[in-house]
Amino acid sequence: MRSKLFIFLIGLGLFLSGVSAFIAYFYEPLRSVFFVIAVILFVSNLLLSQMAYGYYLYKKEAMLKQKEMQRCPACDKPIYISDKRCPYCGKTV
Repeated sequence: MRSKLFIFLIGLGLFLSGVSAFIAYFYEPLRSVFFVIAVILFVSNLLLSQMAYGYYLYKKEAMLKQKEMQRCPACDKPIYISDKRCPYCGKTV
């Protein structure tokens, strides 16, 4: 599901930059303006989609790490499931 969203975002950015480049090719008076707009749209779309994908991977990794944690019964701070003693309060779990 998520990969389809990122592919859609990249495709949308490519389409918009392609339209701008197409207009730049046929519209002589503002050719340089539309070409610059096309390049800016393309680069910004790639950067934004990579940032969104990186955030998605970060959240996915954080959820996996959260599954490996439990709460200390004494101090209620998160500790790993494999820990025998709480590193914060020193109580045996």
